[in-house]
Amino acid sequence: MSREWDHYDVECSGCGATGSIRMWSDDWNRWGTEWDGFKGMTYVTGPKPERVECEKCGSSNPAIIRR
Repeated sequence: MSREWDHYDVECSGCGATGSIRMWSDDWNRWGTEWDGFKGMTYVTGPKPERVECEKCGSSNPAIIRR
């Protein structure tokens, strides 16, 4: 079984905090998300800025850059 990863760098528009989002999927059509400094919802196609919040200040709509 192999697992594919997508990495995203995230920066809060309110307080400037940085973090990351790591999404994975495997051969059995399972997928998951690992959060660092932020929380919210992701879709299979990737994170949506309006659904992501900073854990420090609660601001939404951060800058999300795929690595």
